[in-house]
Amino acid sequence: MTSSGEAPELVAIFADADAQRFVMRLIDAGMERGCLRRFVVEPVRDPMRDAHVARDPLSVAQSFLSNPNVRFLVLWDHHGSGREIDPPQDVERDITAAFLRAGVPAERVLAIAFVPELEIALEPVWDRVCEELAKKRKDPALEAVFDANDPKGALEAIARRHRIRLNPALFQELAGSLSIPKLKSRDPLARVGVRLVEWFAPA
Repeated sequence: MTSSGEAPELVAIFADADAQRFVMRLIDAGMERGCLRRFVVEPVRDPMRDAHVARDPLSVAQSFLSNPNVRFLVLWDHHGSGREIDPPQDVERDITAAFLRAGVPAERVLAIAFVPELEIALEPVWDRVCEELAKKRKDPALEAVFDANDPKGALEAIARRHRIRLNPALFQELAGSLSIPKLKSRDPLARVGVRLVEWFAPA
């Protein structure tokens, strides 16, 4: 049960607070804008981080597995997962298979790796990210190169230039100010968006 006392329809499993706050804000925005119907979502964070999610995704989901109405969204960074030498698609398939062995049909599971890490999702809105960080300090917007091979480093660099500390609250704030259609224009959030609409389409 969620804190509201309602049984969740979606259990969203995260490996860190940054991803949790970012994605949960996007889900809330989807419901607020009518892209998704209202539904109860329970965020669950694995305190043992990416490697544990990739190795044992069921450990934080046990209490929800017997509910036939629950869908599972599992998100983690491929970098730091301990399975970097494996194609991320293989890890995603293995996590889905773990749920299947526990009796959860594959169509109720979406496992997606951020490759290499969460910040890759910012690539299609990078200019706006730079503008938003500059606005927080009332600085002029600075041009910054987005490095798809090191997206976390790119974000950390522009944050340092504006004397801003990266934290989960900032990721939540960014999610509320960025274009959802642009975020969903590319993977990994494109797949998340498509599946959420399949599961929770508005009436």
